[in-house]
Amino acid sequence: MIWRLKKIAKRKFKETETNNDLIDFSINSQELKEIQFIYRKTMLISGSIGALIIFIYYIPINWAPDFFNYWMMNISLFGYKFDFAVLPSLYNILLLIIELSILGVLHINAVRKLIILTQFPDPKSNDYSFHFSEMIDLTLGNTKSSEKLLGLNPYYGLPKFYITGIFIFNTTKAFLSNVIIKSVFNKLLGRYILRIYTDLMGMPVFFFWNAYTTRSIYLKAKYYIFGQSMVYFCVQHFGNKYKDNPLFKDQIYEILSQISIHKRSFNKTHYFYSNKLLKQFEIDVIPDFMPNFNFKSIINELSEEMAKDVITLFVIGIVIDGDINRREKNTLNFITSEANYTIPVVDKHKELLKAFRMGYGVEFLQNLIHEKDN
Repeated sequence: MIWRLKKIAKRKFKETETNNDLIDFSINSQELKEIQFIYRKTMLISGSIGALIIFIYYIPINWAPDFFNYWMMNISLFGYKFDFAVLPSLYNILLLIIELSILGVLHINAVRKLIILTQFPDPKSNDYSFHFSEMIDLTLGNTKSSEKLLGLNPYYGLPKFYITGIFIFNTTKAFLSNVIIKSVFNKLLGRYILRIYTDLMGMPVFFFWNAYTTRSIYLKAKYYIFGQSMVYFCVQHFGNKYKDNPLFKDQIYEILSQISIHKRSFNKTHYFYSNKLLKQFEIDVIPDFMPNFNFKSIINELSEEMAKDVITLFVIGIVIDGDINRREKNTLNFITSEANYTIPVVDKHKELLKAFRMGYGVEFLQNLIHEKDN
C-alpha cells in the first residue's frame, strides 16, 4: 500500500513542475488564505473519515452479531483459554487498509495544492531531487532519522526507556484514548444505555486523532517549504561573513546540536538547515557528536557581534519548524537575562515566528539582522 501511495505521490507532484527560477518562496495574502482553507478542509475531511470508519465497523457488528461470531477460534496462551472471533478482526483490517489508503490520497492532494501555490520545489535548483523526495516522505508521514547521519541526536542524554515509552505512546494513543473514554462512559452510564452507543463513542476520538495527524503532516510540509528561503538566506549571509573565521566555524556543530536537543525530535527542515551549514563552512561530519556547549560561555567569551550571530543561528533553527516549545522559551529567557546587550532576534522571536508562519519570515529576519548590524 505504501509503495502504491508513493507512486501516486510521485506522479501527482511531477505534474506540478514549473520553470520558475525561485529563491524566495514568500507568500502573498491571497495565497495564504488558500493555504489555510486547504488546511482546515483537509483536517475536517480526515476527521470525518475516522469517525465514519468507526460507524461502518460497529453498526454491522451490533446488528448482525451472530454472523460476526460465526467463525470462532479457541486459543490457548500461557495457560489461559479464550475464544477469538475471526471475522471482526478481518473486517477491522479491511477497513483500516481502506482508511489509510483514502487518507494517503487525501494528504497527497492537499500537499499537491500546497506545492502548486508555492511553486516549490524549483526544478532548476541543485536541491530539487532532494526536496522532491523529502516532500513525498512528509506527505506519507515517513520519518527518517536523517540528523543521525550528521551525528546529531535530539534524544541525547535521555534514558532509552523514556524514548521507548514516547514511541509506544505515539503509536497507540488513538487506541488508548478510545479505551479510556469507553471505560469512563461505561462506568457512568453503562447500565442505562445500549452497547452500540458505547462503541460509537469512539467516533469523536478517531475524528480528533485523524484530524491531528493530518494537521501534523500538512504543517510539516508547509513549514518545510516556508523554511527554505530562511535556510538559503542564513547560509549565504553567515557563510559570506564568517567563511574564513575558525572561531565562528567551531560554534557551528555545537549550535546545531543544541537546536536538535532542544527540539527533542527529528525534523527534515532541521536536517536540511544543518546539512547546508556544514557544507557551507566545509565541516566534516562527526559521527555521534558529543555536545559540550552552554550559552553563558558564548555570551561571555565571544565578541558581542559574533555571539549575536551564533545565537541568531540558534533562533533560526528553532523557528523553522513553525513552533517554539517551552524548553526553547526558557533558553531564550536565559540568554536575555545573561546578555548585557540587546539581541534583536531574541527580543523579537515571537514576531519572527509569526512572520514565518505567515510566509514572510525571511523579510522579517533580514530586517532584524540589518537592525543588529546597525
